Amino acid sequence: MLELLGRLDIEGAEPNEAAEIVQKFLETDPTDLEARRALAYHYMVLGKTREASSLVKECLEIRPDFVSAWEILVASLYDLGDFAALEAALDELPETGRETAWYWRFQATNLERRDQPEQAARALEHALAIDPFDSRLHYLLGRVYHQLGNDEGNAEHITRWQELAAARARRRELYREVILSNQRGTGPSSELCFNMGSHYELMGVYDGAVAWHRESLRRDPTNAMSREALERLEPKNLERSQ
Repeated sequence: MLELLGRLDIEGAEPNEAAEIVQKFLETDPTDLEARRALAYHYMVLGKTREASSLVKECLEIRPDFVSAWEILVASLYDLGDFAALEAALDELPETGRETAWYWRFQATNLERRDQPEQAARALEHALAIDPFDSRLHYLLGRVYHQLGNDEGNAEHITRWQELAAARARRRELYREVILSNQRGTGPSSELCFNMGSHYELMGVYDGAVAWHRESLRRDPTNAMSREALERLEPKNLERSQ
């Protein structure tokens, strides 16, 4: 199960296959808005941006407070270069949508496009306060700080962007080791599970980190490092789930 979850986290679903599955589901129940939004998401991945935009507009006509559909709509409008419609969508967004990191990221994009780097920096700071593990946000804020002549801020966020990118790459390598260990029939060692958990933690995915550290202890109950990690992480994971 952990290998399957790792595959979804690291490789993602194959978009053509996923879109076909969702389409078949919609043939059975065309009223399912979650399925329609999921199909729009996979269309975005496949570059079918106009189709994605049309689908989520249909969702929002029925359910105007569907925040995850708003996200796809805003992203599709950005990809299509329809900035007037993008700004209008951001203005119409329900209040709960304004508490998301992606809302502030697109606000920053608009502000930067209007040559307002100081306001763009404030928007990206808001986004990072919501999601400090989004590497794109660190890169974008570092770039805006560079425009503003803030060399210290630029260095801090570009370094953080590089750290998160390195952690993601290392997690992919560790995942390959997990697959090989399962193919050999031995399964991952307690140490390998600990390393997987540690890299999930580095990326702020606390539920994944907890699962891997529990597996580490299942394979070696004396693994003190995983036990310490669980003591640190389980309260964070509980807090996020509430």
